[in-house]
Amino acid sequence: AMTEEAEFGKIYNLEVTVIPTNKPDIRVNNPDVIYKTEVAKFNAVYDEYRRSPKVTRERIYLETMEEIFGANVKPELIDSELKNILPIKDLNGGKN
Repeated sequence: AMTEEAEFGKIYNLEVTVIPTNKPDIRVNNPDVIYKTEVAKFNAVYDEYRRSPKVTRERIYLETMEEIFGANVKPELIDSELKNILPIKDLNGGKN
């Protein structure tokens, strides 16, 4: 917010107060990697997977679920015999 302090003051007539975080930043900013071919990219991803398969599997699962449930479509679970349908996004009774 400090980078927008002038804007907040001028447009919204608001003061900006810095609130420090209570935990140190643990993110590691690795340099970007550009691969010349799709094969090289696949091999690099595969090497990472082999180093930590559990983490990679969980990440793929979470990204897939985010892609499915974050979409504007309303997904439904259907049992194998097509007897029951469960609307996933409307589990809260239509309340936001």
